[in-house]
Amino acid sequence: AASYAVLNKLQKEPVLATIEKHGQMLMDGLDQLIKKYDLGDVFSVAGYPVWSFFIINDTDKNTAWEIKSLYLQEMFAQGILCIGTHSLSYAHKEHDIQLVLEAYDLFLKKYKHITNQGDNLLDYLHCEPLEPLFKVR
Repeated sequence: AASYAVLNKLQKEPVLATIEKHGQMLMDGLDQLIKKYDLGDVFSVAGYPVWSFFIINDTDKNTAWEIKSLYLQEMFAQGILCIGTHSLSYAHKEHDIQLVLEAYDLFLKKYKHITNQGDNLLDYLHCEPLEPLFKVR
């Protein structure tokens, strides 16, 4: 019965087109924010509109793990529970995408401020930075 309901909804409503539209809105908006703060050397967005990724690169001062720790901390503080992947569903509305983009804007603004001031990013963390689970020996 559940699978029939899903297939019925897929046939009657623009499920896939809506998810793709919202995903593209998220990718485009995030790309614009990265450009706004001139942070393309550290951050990028990749993937497909329905499943995209926020890419974080190492810098001269910080590892991607350290930067991701700040990213997670700041996104969680804004009520956005994420790990850097964007897996959209039909339940997500344009308003939800805007909330996520607002949280990204605050994070990128804070990251830019930290780097412009020459501050130590680790001083802004409320926890120990992430570390890779597996290490090459």
